[in-house]
Amino acid sequence: MKGFSAVILNLFQDPAINKRKSSAWILKQVQYDHTIKGFTLIELLVVVLIIGILSAVALPQYQRAVAKTRAAELVAQTNALWRAQQLYFLENGTYTENMDDLTLSLPAGCEKAAGNSYVCGHISYGSKEAGGWRAGGSSMLLHINYYRYLGDLGQQTAYCQIIGNDLALGRFLCVSLGGVEIGTAAGRPLYRISL
Repeated sequence: MKGFSAVILNLFQDPAINKRKSSAWILKQVQYDHTIKGFTLIELLVVVLIIGILSAVALPQYQRAVAKTRAAELVAQTNALWRAQQLYFLENGTYTENMDDLTLSLPAGCEKAAGNSYVCGHISYGSKEAGGWRAGGSSMLLHINYYRYLGDLGQQTAYCQIIGNDLALGRFLCVSLGGVEIGTAAGRPLYRISL
């Protein structure tokens, strides 16, 4: 961007311009070069408004996509825990409540928690005997429990239960996992997921 003084200097130093053009033309050229720089305040406000509207529309969709990815992580780890329990059962004829007995490789960042569980970020996993064998994961961040259940008669089912206050997010995640609402448990919606 040329400065005002640089434009004047260039115009008066060029002898061809001095001979052919009048001083009025030179002043008009200097004013033209000097005034066409930058955006108006209205243009900047319109751009900021458009960016704000796009952000307001895109942010909730982004948050739902992130929650869906975290729910997929919850399902994958719960299923890995379930498979490890099934392998243990095939080898020993019974299930175990001790997570150290399982051949289960934990993802990076997971830690052993109190009792028979481990914690990976916002998700806690565990397995226990509860009227049949159960392996599950829970996330208060996602507002859902996901668990696989083996009943006394050998039937396998998977469930998603909303546990937090964000019923809309919990419902969205349970349905996106393939769940069909079957009623309530402990006053919270319960979804059965076909395996």
